[in-house]
Amino acid sequence: MQVKGNAAVVAQVTVHTDHMFWEALAHDATADVTPMFEQAILHYRAVLKSDPNNEQAKADLAELTTEKAQSKDK
Repeated sequence: MQVKGNAAVVAQVTVHTDHMFWEALAHDATADVTPMFEQAILHYRAVLKSDPNNEQAKADLAELTTEKAQSKDK
């Protein structure tokens, strides 16, 4: 994109943030959600470190670890 230095320009940028989760760029490729699971698990562990009695965080972490284990079995 080229713009003038003395003028306002409206532009749009499309970022495909989901691409890092696909195993291939082919149609119907399977998703690798491991990085997403890892980040979420780290988040909930940090929450529980600062608030060990947070029941919602405990439940969410348990659900995530179960889903992660099930996704590896597929």
